[in-house]
Amino acid sequence: MHKEDKNRRQLTEQEVEQLLKSNNLLERFKAVELLKESKNLDRLLSLIYSESWHLREKVQEALSQFTLAELKDKLLPLLDEKIWYVRAATINIIGNLVVKELEIKGPDMERTLQNEERFEETKMPKEYEKIGEIFDLILPHLSEKNEVVRANTARAIARILTFVPFFKTKLSGEQSVIIENQLRELKEFDLLHKILNL
Repeated sequence: MHKEDKNRRQLTEQEVEQLLKSNNLLERFKAVELLKESKNLDRLLSLIYSESWHLREKVQEALSQFTLAELKDKLLPLLDEKIWYVRAATINIIGNLVVKELEIKGPDMERTLQNEERFEETKMPKEYEKIGEIFDLILPHLSEKNEVVRANTARAIARILTFVPFFKTKLSGEQSVIIENQLRELKEFDLLHKILNL
Protein backbone atom coordinates (compact mmCIF):
# COMPACT_ATOMS: atom_id res chain seq x y z
CA MET A 1 0.00 0.00 0.00
CA HIS A 2 2.81 2.38 0.90
CA LYS A 3 4.45 1.68 -2.48
CA GLU A 4 1.14 2.38 -4.27
CA ASP A 5 0.78 5.71 -2.45
CA LYS A 6 4.33 6.62 -3.41
CA ASN A 7 3.72 5.70 -7.06
CA ARG A 8 0.46 7.66 -7.09
CA ARG A 9 2.23 10.66 -5.56
CA GLN A 10 5.05 10.44 -8.11
CA LEU A 11 2.54 10.12 -10.91
CA THR A 12 0.72 13.16 -9.58
CA GLU A 13 3.99 15.09 -9.38
CA GLN A 14 4.77 14.11 -12.97
CA GLU A 15 1.28 15.15 -14.04
CA VAL A 16 1.67 18.45 -12.23
CA GLU A 17 4.96 19.14 -13.99
CA GLN A 18 3.35 18.35 -17.35
CA LEU A 19 0.46 20.69 -16.57
CA LEU A 20 2.90 23.44 -15.59
CA LYS A 21 4.64 23.12 -18.97
CA SER A 22 1.35 23.47 -20.84
CA ASN A 23 0.64 26.53 -22.98
CA ASN A 24 -2.92 26.39 -21.64
CA LEU A 25 -3.16 28.73 -18.64
CA LEU A 26 -6.10 26.80 -17.18
CA GLU A 27 -4.00 23.64 -17.08
CA ARG A 28 -1.26 25.54 -15.24
CA PHE A 29 -3.91 26.80 -12.80
CA LYS A 30 -4.98 23.18 -12.26
CA ALA A 31 -1.36 22.32 -11.43
CA VAL A 32 -1.33 25.08 -8.81
CA GLU A 33 -4.50 23.65 -7.26
CA LEU A 34 -2.96 20.18 -7.15
CA LEU A 35 0.18 21.58 -5.52
CA LYS A 36 -1.98 23.38 -2.97
CA GLU A 37 -3.95 20.21 -2.20
CA SER A 38 -0.73 18.25 -1.70
CA LYS A 39 0.73 21.12 0.38
CA ASN A 40 3.84 21.26 -1.79
CA LEU A 41 4.86 24.67 -0.45
CA ASP A 42 8.36 24.67 -1.91
CA ARG A 43 7.12 24.00 -5.43
CA LEU A 44 4.39 26.61 -5.07
CA LEU A 45 6.92 29.16 -3.86
CA SER A 46 9.15 28.41 -6.83
CA LEU A 47 6.29 29.45 -9.11
CA ILE A 48 6.34 33.06 -7.91
CA TYR A 49 9.44 33.30 -10.11
CA SER A 50 7.28 32.56 -13.16
CA GLU A 51 7.22 35.22 -15.85
CA SER A 52 3.47 34.70 -16.15
CA TRP A 53 1.64 37.37 -14.15
CA HIS A 54 -1.53 35.25 -14.17
CA LEU A 55 0.27 32.22 -12.77
CA ARG A 56 1.95 34.30 -10.06
CA GLU A 57 -1.44 35.70 -9.05
CA LYS A 58 -2.91 32.19 -8.81
CA VAL A 59 0.08 31.02 -6.75
CA GLN A 60 -0.31 33.99 -4.38
CA GLU A 61 -3.96 33.02 -3.86
CA ALA A 62 -2.97 29.41 -3.21
CA LEU A 63 -0.20 30.28 -0.75
CA SER A 64 -2.50 32.68 1.09
CA GLN A 65 -4.64 29.67 2.07
CA PHE A 66 -1.88 28.41 4.37
CA THR A 67 -0.78 29.91 7.69
CA LEU A 68 1.89 32.37 8.64
CA ALA A 69 3.54 29.69 10.79
CA GLU A 70 3.80 27.35 7.79
CA LEU A 71 5.31 29.92 5.43
CA LYS A 72 7.05 32.64 7.43
CA ASP A 73 10.55 31.12 7.35
CA LYS A 74 10.25 30.39 3.63
CA LEU A 75 8.87 33.83 2.70
CA LEU A 76 11.02 36.25 4.69
CA PRO A 77 14.26 35.54 2.77
CA LEU A 78 12.40 36.32 -0.48
CA LEU A 79 11.97 39.95 0.63
CA ASP A 80 15.60 40.46 -0.44
CA GLU A 81 15.17 38.77 -3.83
CA LYS A 82 16.57 40.76 -6.77
CA ILE A 83 13.57 40.12 -9.03
CA TRP A 84 10.98 42.81 -8.28
CA TYR A 85 7.92 40.67 -8.97
CA VAL A 86 9.13 38.04 -6.49
CA ARG A 87 9.40 40.73 -3.80
CA ALA A 88 5.98 42.10 -4.77
CA ALA A 89 4.37 38.65 -4.59
CA THR A 90 6.10 37.87 -1.30
CA ILE A 91 4.84 41.07 0.31
CA ASN A 92 1.33 40.39 -0.95
CA ILE A 93 1.36 36.85 0.48
CA ILE A 94 2.81 38.02 3.80
CA GLY A 95 0.15 40.73 4.04
CA ASN A 96 -2.61 38.19 3.36
CA LEU A 97 -1.24 35.74 5.93
CA VAL A 98 -0.79 38.37 8.65
CA VAL A 99 -4.30 39.73 8.11
CA LYS A 100 -5.70 36.18 8.17
CA GLU A 101 -3.95 35.53 11.48
CA LEU A 102 -5.21 38.84 12.89
CA GLU A 103 -8.77 38.01 11.81
CA ILE A 104 -8.56 34.66 13.60
CA LYS A 105 -6.79 35.88 16.75
CA GLY A 106 -8.16 39.42 16.72
CA PRO A 107 -10.65 39.21 19.61
CA ASP A 108 -8.13 37.49 21.91
CA MET A 109 -5.41 39.96 20.97
CA GLU A 110 -7.79 42.88 21.53
CA ARG A 111 -8.58 41.60 25.03
CA THR A 112 -4.85 41.36 25.74
CA LEU A 113 -4.47 45.02 24.82
CA GLN A 114 -7.43 46.07 26.94
CA ASN A 115 -5.99 44.18 29.92
CA GLU A 116 -2.66 45.97 29.63
CA GLU A 117 -2.61 48.76 32.22
CA ARG A 118 -0.03 50.74 30.33
CA PHE A 119 1.09 49.83 26.84
CA GLU A 120 4.57 50.79 25.81
CA GLU A 121 6.06 49.83 22.46
CA THR A 122 9.11 48.49 24.26
CA LYS A 123 6.80 46.12 26.16
CA MET A 124 4.65 44.96 23.28
CA PRO A 125 2.24 42.15 24.16
CA LYS A 126 3.70 38.83 23.03
CA GLU A 127 0.82 38.23 20.62
CA TYR A 128 1.92 41.27 18.62
CA GLU A 129 5.69 40.75 18.72
CA LYS A 130 5.84 38.33 15.78
CA ILE A 131 3.57 40.51 13.67
CA GLY A 132 5.55 43.61 14.66
CA GLU A 133 8.77 41.95 13.48
CA ILE A 134 7.20 41.12 10.12
CA PHE A 135 5.75 44.63 9.85
CA ASP A 136 9.26 46.03 10.42
CA LEU A 137 10.67 43.79 7.68
CA ILE A 138 8.18 44.86 5.01
CA LEU A 139 8.10 48.55 5.96
CA PRO A 140 11.36 49.51 4.15
CA HIS A 141 9.84 48.30 0.87
CA LEU A 142 7.68 51.45 0.85
CA SER A 143 10.70 53.25 -0.58
CA GLU A 144 11.32 50.70 -3.36
CA LYS A 145 11.88 52.01 -6.86
CA ASN A 146 9.42 49.52 -8.31
CA GLU A 147 5.87 50.84 -8.11
CA VAL A 148 4.25 47.38 -7.80
CA VAL A 149 6.42 46.52 -4.80
CA ARG A 150 5.58 49.92 -3.24
CA ALA A 151 1.87 49.43 -3.91
CA ASN A 152 1.79 45.91 -2.45
CA THR A 153 3.73 47.13 0.58
CA ALA A 154 1.36 50.06 1.13
CA ARG A 155 -1.68 47.79 0.85
CA ALA A 156 -0.21 45.16 3.21
CA ILE A 157 0.79 47.76 5.81
CA ALA A 158 -2.57 49.52 5.63
CA ARG A 159 -4.45 46.23 6.06
CA ILE A 160 -2.30 45.34 9.09
CA LEU A 161 -2.84 48.81 10.58
CA THR A 162 -6.61 48.34 10.50
CA PHE A 163 -6.11 45.50 13.00
CA VAL A 164 -3.14 46.89 14.92
CA PRO A 165 -3.53 50.70 14.88
CA PHE A 166 -0.71 51.31 17.36
CA PHE A 167 1.77 50.13 14.70
CA LYS A 168 1.09 53.50 13.06
CA THR A 169 3.67 54.91 15.50
CA LYS A 170 6.30 52.92 13.58
CA LEU A 171 5.69 55.03 10.46
CA SER A 172 7.52 58.22 9.63
CA GLY A 173 5.49 61.12 8.24
CA GLU A 174 6.92 60.40 4.79
CA GLN A 175 5.92 56.73 4.99
CA SER A 176 2.37 57.68 5.97
CA VAL A 177 2.15 59.96 2.93
CA ILE A 178 3.50 57.22 0.63
CA ILE A 179 0.87 54.77 1.93
CA GLU A 180 -1.94 57.29 1.48
CA ASN A 181 -0.81 58.17 -2.06
CA GLN A 182 -0.41 54.51 -3.04
CA LEU A 183 -3.89 53.68 -1.75
CA ARG A 184 -5.34 56.58 -3.76
CA GLU A 185 -3.58 55.33 -6.91
CA LEU A 186 -4.89 51.81 -6.25
CA LYS A 187 -8.38 53.25 -5.68
CA GLU A 188 -8.44 51.51 -2.29
CA PHE A 189 -10.61 54.27 -0.86
CA ASP A 190 -12.25 52.18 1.89
CA LEU A 191 -8.85 51.11 3.17
CA LEU A 192 -7.56 54.69 2.90
CA HIS A 193 -10.55 55.95 4.88
CA LYS A 194 -9.90 53.36 7.61
CA ILE A 195 -6.25 54.27 8.09
CA LEU A 196 -6.92 58.00 7.99
CA ASN A 197 -9.34 57.51 10.87
CA LEU A 198 -7.00 55.49 13.10
